[in-house]
Amino acid sequence: MAIIGAVGPPCYSLLAWVGPPGGNRVMRWKVRGRAPTITEQAILAEAFRVLANRGITPPCFVYAVDQPDLNASAIGHTLYLHRDTYTSPYLLAILAHELGHYHTSDGRLALALHRLTFPGGWLMVSFTIRLTHVITSLLNPIMRLLDALSYIVLRVEIAVPTRIGQFTQYIFSLGLITLVGGRYCGYYAALA
Repeated sequence: MAIIGAVGPPCYSLLAWVGPPGGNRVMRWKVRGRAPTITEQAILAEAFRVLANRGITPPCFVYAVDQPDLNASAIGHTLYLHRDTYTSPYLLAILAHELGHYHTSDGRLALALHRLTFPGGWLMVSFTIRLTHVITSLLNPIMRLLDALSYIVLRVEIAVPTRIGQFTQYIFSLGLITLVGGRYCGYYAALA
């Protein structure tokens, strides 16, 4: 099981480079993509017609993401467009930009990076980090009592045990997040 966990994601990631087209099933589920509506399909058909006149071929798959941002991304052989992008006057520029990523190795690289993450790892990280928060909050009164006793006995104020606990929790969380793959910039702050 450990060998599969260690070797599986890198091998699955390499398939993004040399294997068949991808990025339209698992990634669609991850980003909560949906098929474009009839109106969105008509807008896309017109935009792709204009781009085809300039020699730019359309992607294999296009999905809509129900987020109100003006954003798009090319992952594997799939293009994801956020809801507000369809009505934007910059639609052609956004599509041309993303199709530039699509027709180079950028889309395959994005898919390979997404595939390096450990499946179910974020659920495990979230549970473990919350568990460490509970343990730390239970140990915090004991650490404060040790601080108070050290002050009474030694007449020296020591906050080291509390700081060591916080530091250990932070390093443990960052290590876990790094092991399952992914970004931890805002994730740890959201859980804290």
